[in-house]
Amino acid sequence: MASPLGLGLARSAWGAANTNRKTREAFALAGLRGPTSIYINWSAYDELSDNIELTEKLAMTELDALLDLRRAGAQFDVYLMDCFWFDEKGSYRTFRKPSFPRGGMPWIQRCMKNQLAPGLWIGTNAAWGKNPKAVLDAWKSSYDPTVSALSLANGGFLDDLMQALQDWVDRGVSCFKFDFANFDAAPDGVREVMTREEIRTMNAFAFAAALGKFRARNPQVITLAYNGFGGSYDSTHTRLTQDWDGRWLRVFDALYSGDPRFSDVPMANHWRSLDLYSDHTVRRFESNGIPLERIDSSSFMMGNTGTCYYRGKKAFRGALLLALARGGLANTYYGNMENFNADDRSFFARAQKLFYPLQALGRTLSFGPAPGEAKAPYGWANLVRGASVFTVVNPTQAEASIVLPGLSTFAVARSQGRVLFRDAGKAPVLDGDRLTLGAEGMAVVAFGDLANEANDLGYEPDVVVPSQIRPIATRTQTQGPGKATATIDAPSGTDLRLFALFRNAKGRPVQVNGGPPPAGKPMNEVARMQAVAGTTVVPVAVPFDRAIYSGLSWTTGTVSGQRPAGPLTVSLVVPPEGVSNIEVQAFAVSP
Repeated sequence: MASPLGLGLARSAWGAANTNRKTREAFALAGLRGPTSIYINWSAYDELSDNIELTEKLAMTELDALLDLRRAGAQFDVYLMDCFWFDEKGSYRTFRKPSFPRGGMPWIQRCMKNQLAPGLWIGTNAAWGKNPKAVLDAWKSSYDPTVSALSLANGGFLDDLMQALQDWVDRGVSCFKFDFANFDAAPDGVREVMTREEIRTMNAFAFAAALGKFRARNPQVITLAYNGFGGSYDSTHTRLTQDWDGRWLRVFDALYSGDPRFSDVPMANHWRSLDLYSDHTVRRFESNGIPLERIDSSSFMMGNTGTCYYRGKKAFRGALLLALARGGLANTYYGNMENFNADDRSFFARAQKLFYPLQALGRTLSFGPAPGEAKAPYGWANLVRGASVFTVVNPTQAEASIVLPGLSTFAVARSQGRVLFRDAGKAPVLDGDRLTLGAEGMAVVAFGDLANEANDLGYEPDVVVPSQIRPIATRTQTQGPGKATATIDAPSGTDLRLFALFRNAKGRPVQVNGGPPPAGKPMNEVARMQAVAGTTVVPVAVPFDRAIYSGLSWTTGTVSGQRPAGPLTVSLVVPPEGVSNIEVQAFAVSP
């Protein structure tokens, strides 16, 4: 039964948030004033999908690396300590031991000495620890045993949390990342008189009002919203639906659009698939009315752990440029920054130097179809009068062209274009305002005052665009859940790029995996692809053979043209759960 009292309290909380002068001021302050570089050390360690622990030594190593990037000319404003920094019994007031034997103050003080604002991850209202029921005394009145979280509208938790945040601000912390919010939490007895929607409304309004007051007291603090505050992150095949509450923009400077993961668009280069995922989720948030400058794509996640798929720094150049081109003022950078050498650091600085002035003007536009549709090239336009930059991706397995928009509107001559950056392999072709890219290719193109040699950024060596690619007819026969055989009439002497797409009975992608690292199965064992030419087994080169936490709805492999003549038979075996159909695609490629 719905509770009139509950609805009244919810309205009251929202009303207070709108009538309190200081809270109104905090709402008005939300939003960064300019491009801000926020380093977050997650993926340099990973205690969820890997076993690399956060320690003071690791945190200081990353600080050294940030200072090296700074010396090369890169901008960094914030260093945020991510999840697991805290003592589970310390109510977000103390760093855990023995990981931080001296506590967190040496790290905070060193950040401040080097003009880096310290930041902290906060688990919003999740009950953390090996025994989530063993919550602190101050929090017990808020605990909900059904969802292992703490109510934000009932009991003592929220007031205690806000006091803990204030304590850190008083010691120099000025950025907070709020993660894993759970607005379904309610203590015993509340569920008997309130509906789920009333509980969610009460919690959301209580948190918004408290955070608004906190921001009013501390206008210098940056607030970032992560998991739990809305949005859909799990796939790229769904339509761009309305699933975000824009009122959170009143108390958060930026809203995150999802950790990097592989898209549902099959690609020979897995790192470009990660790029496409982040492009798509940012477009999803934009379609919800979230301004691009308020979206944190969280896409630049480099490192040596499972959470970033052990990519190290592979294909970081293209990932960095796309992250900058999307226009978000909260530029978040994750991972092992010590992996970057002097040339990499120089590239980093030059990329920021090109894009940060464009971000500051706030004239970023998306164009082309939704990335997850993989119908044609799409991209991001950073437009100013007399100078414009376009960052374009071709998600298809064919050469494709696009007319770059807006040049006449911003008084830029079509003949003044210059390709500043591209992938290795086949070069893009710029003809006036028409750009042609090879399969999976990416390019950054400048016009007007920025189209000069000083802004050249080179190329991405870790993504190679084929010189030629054409589809080859295949005949696929599903042989039961998770099994299929395909026959491909491809002449020998031509390399074959193979894709296998996993679908359910309705034709929608099904993501499979073998469990997260370090114990999970590698994807080449989870999705097994074998090829036979006549009676000869032919090697299939699989580019990605790691265990992943997020799953894949496809796999890919390459068969060399140096194989026996005759039809090629390809067999696929994947976990059968949910996989009703497997579609095999083949393309003849030339380097």
